[in-house]
Amino acid sequence: MQGFRLDDRLIFPDLNIVVTKDGSVHVEPKVMQVLVELARQPGELFSKAQILQSVWAGLFVCDDVVANAVSLLRRALGDEAKRPTLIQTIPKRGYRLLCAVEPMDSGAAPRSVALENDVDRCLLRARHLRQEETELSLRSACEYSEEINRQEPNCAAAYAELALSLLSLLKLGAVGREDVETKLRSAVENAVRLDERAGITLVCLAKLECRYDGKWQSAERHFRRALQSSWQDPDVLTECSTMLSAMRRFDESLTLAERACLLDPISPTARLQAGHAFACNSRWGEAATAYRRVLRFSPQHVFARWGLADALAQAGEPHDAIAVVTERLAMAGADAHPLLLTSLLHAQQLVAPSRSSAAAAEEFQLRTKDPILLAQLCCFIGEKTKAFQLLDEAVDMKHYRIAAVNMFPQFGAIREDSRYQRLLKRIGLSV
Repeated sequence: MQGFRLDDRLIFPDLNIVVTKDGSVHVEPKVMQVLVELARQPGELFSKAQILQSVWAGLFVCDDVVANAVSLLRRALGDEAKRPTLIQTIPKRGYRLLCAVEPMDSGAAPRSVALENDVDRCLLRARHLRQEETELSLRSACEYSEEINRQEPNCAAAYAELALSLLSLLKLGAVGREDVETKLRSAVENAVRLDERAGITLVCLAKLECRYDGKWQSAERHFRRALQSSWQDPDVLTECSTMLSAMRRFDESLTLAERACLLDPISPTARLQAGHAFACNSRWGEAATAYRRVLRFSPQHVFARWGLADALAQAGEPHDAIAVVTERLAMAGADAHPLLLTSLLHAQQLVAPSRSSAAAAEEFQLRTKDPILLAQLCCFIGEKTKAFQLLDEAVDMKHYRIAAVNMFPQFGAIREDSRYQRLLKRIGLSV
């Protein structure tokens, strides 16, 4: 459905944005779908059952999700339940939209009230969505950043946010390199053109160089410049920490990650990287604590679940590792991400070593073609030659996560093999 007006509110369903005189608010997709459903027939009564069927069809949820969605809508719209002007509750019957729905022109955008004097707040919302690191939140972050750029084409930070969100989608495996490369490079080029000295711009340029182009020395120079210009920016510190981990400079990496956590104590990306840095130093208890802090606020975070499960397995607690993954898989709407399944299979093999390794590998290959994850599984079951074949394939395709081989303990057996030096040269990393 295209954008529409409710009195003086602007609604952008494609962006999940509600704009009022006080600014713009991002709402969850299901919440927006409830509003769109009510807007299809203004003044008509919609029962909870009708809304559940239209918005949550096929999902097992309770009736309370509808009431909660309406409550969130009222908060976003600035409406009051006791004196409603937009959404009325009919006790025990349902809900109806009280005002007329006015369609907007297809080119309309939430400019004057949302962005004209509020770019920083909009950027913070895009950053929040990016840091959630679910496929849905990252796609929303991309849309949000692109909307900022359409309205404020000289905003370098918005181009940087778009680039970081696209890179996170790549890391998650939600898109392929060929799907986003043109848009990604354009976003980085625009950020550099508009503000080549900004820390977050330099971070985007460096990530493109090392993750896409294998230019690690140039990337490190840009990361160092980013630190010099933005020493107080937790995003810059976190991204620099990740780069240092990939180069196996774990003490430096941990220092930056801990500083990022001090500057932004609830940042999911800072806490996640702290967990990775502790794990790379084999400090499993501290790694587990950092990952749990991410999951406290973002329970569906794939990388935090993966990290926690592997930290527990490495610490000799495979049963707890299995519980961490199965809890995530049981969540409503959660997908069986292949990254989590590698941890689950590893922990299950630690619990039941007699289980056929070949059967486990065959089972996993039916779920993913990702060469990095398949190579990780081969490391678990001792098939190093096959692992190297898969990693060579990953290098050929310039896989975004290839540098993970040089940092995470799961690939320790690979790094001890004499063949690893050739692989390192292909990646572009110095020994």
